[in-house]
Order: sequence, then C-alpha cells, then structure tokens
Amino acid sequence: MSALFELERWRERQFNEHQRAQIIDRMDQHVVGMSELAGMLSGVESSVGAIEGDLARLVAVTDEALPAIVEHIALVAKRLGGIEEMLASPTETAATELFRRGSHALASATELSQQDSPELASEWLEEATSDLSRAVETYPYHFEAWYLLGIALERQGSTEAAAEALSRCARFSAAESPEFSAWALLISAGLYRRLKLHDKAADLLHKFLKPLDLCAEIHLSLAVMHNENDQLIRALELAPMLAADARAEGVASAEAVAADLCQQDDGPVTRLRSLEDAARNLAQSVQTVGLEDIDALPGVLSLPQLGVDALLAAEANLPVIVAAAGKLLEQVAASLQNLEGGAAEARTRAAKAESEARKYADTLQTVPEIQDCDLLPAHPRFDGFYQESSYPSSTHSFLRFYSSGEVIDVTTTGTALQIAAWFLRGHEGLMQGEYQLQGAAISFTTRRREIGAISYSGRIVDGAARMYLEVHHINGHRSSRSYDFTPVGPPDDEAERAARLADQRAHRSALEAQEGSRRTALEAQEKSQLAGDALDMPLQALTTAIQIAAAPRHRIVPQAHPQARR
Repeated sequence: MSALFELERWRERQFNEHQRAQIIDRMDQHVVGMSELAGMLSGVESSVGAIEGDLARLVAVTDEALPAIVEHIALVAKRLGGIEEMLASPTETAATELFRRGSHALASATELSQQDSPELASEWLEEATSDLSRAVETYPYHFEAWYLLGIALERQGSTEAAAEALSRCARFSAAESPEFSAWALLISAGLYRRLKLHDKAADLLHKFLKPLDLCAEIHLSLAVMHNENDQLIRALELAPMLAADARAEGVASAEAVAADLCQQDDGPVTRLRSLEDAARNLAQSVQTVGLEDIDALPGVLSLPQLGVDALLAAEANLPVIVAAAGKLLEQVAASLQNLEGGAAEARTRAAKAESEARKYADTLQTVPEIQDCDLLPAHPRFDGFYQESSYPSSTHSFLRFYSSGEVIDVTTTGTALQIAAWFLRGHEGLMQGEYQLQGAAISFTTRRREIGAISYSGRIVDGAARMYLEVHHINGHRSSRSYDFTPVGPPDDEAERAARLADQRAHRSALEAQEGSRRTALEAQEKSQLAGDALDMPLQALTTAIQIAAAPRHRIVPQAHPQARR
C-alpha cells in the first residue's frame, strides 16, 4: 500500500469535513495537487517537501499509513544523504560518509524490493543497517543517521529498535531542527503503538511537549490517538484547520473545543468579526465625508453555529477578507491623496490670481482712479481703443481704429498703461491694416511682413462700445473674441487715460478672480482636512485589524527532511 493511496484516503475524509463547512474552494486546491503528488512519489529522487505537511497530519491521527510512509522514506533516502556536508570534526566526517553509504544502500534495497527482487533487497538492507549503525557509533549525535537507521530497522521487522532509533533522532535534532524532530517523533510514537505500547508512545510524546510545544500535530496525536482531549485545545489554537482532522477521527470534544476557540479573543472568528467591523466602520466614515471611487467594501461572512464548521469557515476566509480590507485601505488612501492634490492645485491657482491682481494694483497705486468719458459714439469709435474682454489673462489683444480707415493690432503681455506710450499710428513693428464697414458689420486684415496676416470679421454693437469678432490666426486657428471700448481723454494724455481705464477694469476682474480662487482653495483645504481627521481613527483601526488577522501563527510544522548540517 503506497503513501499516495493513504494520502488519497486521508484527503477524502478531510474533503468531506470541509464540505460541511462550505469551504470547498480551499480543498479543491489540494485535490488539484494530487496529480503532482503522484509524480513526486514515483521516482527515487522525488522530494517529500511538497507533501510532508499533509503526511505529518496523517501520521498524527492514524497508524495505518505508517508502513507506506516508512517505505517512501526509504525510497528517498539517497536524497537525504545528498544534503549532508563534510564537517570539520574527523568523527563527524567519517560518520557522514557512512551515512551517505547507508542512505544509498537503503534506497537501493527499497527499489529492488519494489522490483520483486527480495534476496537482493535483503542484502542491500543489511548493508544499509550496517553502515548506518557504524555511523551512529562513530558520531552518536548524527540525527539523520539515527533517522534512516530507524527506517532500515523497521524494514527489517525490528519495529521496537526502529522506534528507539527514531526517538533518538527526535532527541538529537530537537534544538537544531525542531521540524525534523517533530516528524521523527510522530513516526516513533506510531511504531510504539503498532507494538501495542500505547503508554510508551504517549510518554514519548509528552517528553517533547515543552521543546516542541508549537507543533500542533503532536498535540493532535495525543488527542486523537491517546484520548487526551485537553491536548486538542492547544492543537487547534496553533492550527485551527486541524479541527477537520479531529472531527473526522471521531474526537468527541471536537465541537466543544472548536466552539470555545471561536469565542477566544485571538481565535479566527473573533479576528474575522473584528476585521469586518473595522472595515464597515471605515466604509461608513467614507460615505459620511463623501469620498469618491471607493468600491472595495468587504461583506459580512455568514457563519454556521459556533463549532468546527464555523472555525473552519472563519479560518479559510480570513485571507479573503484581509485582501478585500487591504484594497479598501488602498482606495481610501488614494482618494485622500487626490483630495490633498486638488487642494494644492487650488492653492496654486489662488496664488496665481493674487499675483495677477497685485500686478495691476502696483500699476494703479500712484494714479487716482478715473471714470469713463462721455464721448460721442462712432462706428467704430476713434477716441480710444478696443481691448479683448477676457480678463485677467497673461496676454492682451488691443485694437485701435482711425477715421482714415486704418487699424492697429497689438497683442502683448503688458498692461494697457504700460503700452500707452507706443500704442499710436505710425509706430514701427505694429500689425496694421485697413478696415471695411457695411452697416454694423466690420472686417479687416492686419499684417506685418516678417510675421504674416490676421483676419477679423464681425459686428459692432452697443453704440460702438463693443465688438464681436471672428479671428483667423496666422497658424490657421480660428477663435471668437469680444472687445470692449476704452475711451481716451484729450490728445495730450489720451493714451494714458485709456490705459488707466483698461487697467482699472482688469484690476477689478483680477480681484474677483482672486476672491473666487481663494474661496475654492479654502473649501478644498477644509474638505481635505475634514476627511483626513474623520478617517484617521477608522483607518488606524482597520490597519490594526488587518495586521492581527493576517499575522502568521508561530508553529512547528513537521518536515520529513532537515536542512543541511553546518
């Protein structure tokens, strides 16, 4: 009977238990792995690493699989011998060489036995026993040699001697490799039980309870195989999923112990509910402050009555809820960052608007404010100029018309007051042209040789106080603009007065923009601050709940091979 067959039988029992707890998805992952397991167990050089956790659980709850597991260990003995390193001590080095020889002989014996060559297998087994016995005589603390010696002796039928050798392996490896020690211990106890030496098996397990207290499988074995129900409490504290094994093996106290664990502060159910509560509180706070793009809201898992089923379901679903809660944290953090980014952009816009308003204030602070002149209207008017009315702007477009039919076109980053001195007909470097009128319609093209031409067409409205023009730019782009008229004073100061009025209008517009930007920045900053304050404690609570729920349990998981000795 192979280890694969025993594992299949054990997995079937576990699958039935997990179905009752409605966590089939988790077990499906194990079932899918069975095809891989078959490949692992088929060759001499196969590794037991991928299955040793399940084998340890199997050894802890039943003795029926021991022969198949021992056969499997013997089959992979050469691999165990291959991880040894040459050591500094001569006796250790000599023992290691004997160990390698013994591991090769043991694997060869097992291969020949499977090939139905019992006589050759027996001879190789004698060689293995001889080499491994000499190895432990040479260096008594070579625990891997004790391990394979125990396997070889069991293959020869010396079960009690095998159990003793494996118990020495457990003793000598407990400090250096507790996982390997736990594995050897479970097999040794199983061999004693096969000899009906149940008390000796129990005493051996108890002897290692303190150094190997973190091994749930040892506690489980005492509960299942020796009816020590109090040991089940510790087993399930370390590994809640072992509740399925306990119930499958008929441990009477399994439901009661599982129910108690469900109510413990550090149990899976309590951790699950604390995580769900923290996520729900954060979600409610998010809704209150009005954060956007938050959709990762963990649901509440419906658990059966407290007991094995509830314990299994909570333990299996903890990683799922942890992942959902982590996504919620990420989304909330990103949304808060977006709020702060928006507030920063609003502050930047407010500072820019303030700078724009200050530019006009600096220009106007030494000149008294003047009012618009009451001058006679014309189509267009010639006693001032038209300025594009999109205040404030980094650049400004100005037009000035003359009764002779000429028009001047200026686009500049300066203010009207700054350009007044040169905004006159005949100034070199200006875009100039001639306009045509047809009723209230006006059209003209301004040119400059080294730049090109800009065409305008539109209407004069409001008694020549405003123009609406379609502009065809040099680069082919089209735009719509409105221009407001600014009258000028007497000829001596017409440019200065006109510029002064334009700057006053621009200043008023800039002040309005400054105030609007300031209010927007304050509102954005207040929203960001309120959201951060309101979510600070819920965020901390959920972070703590995730850390608790996701914290790995410190335990010793039996392993069928030690790390390389150094």
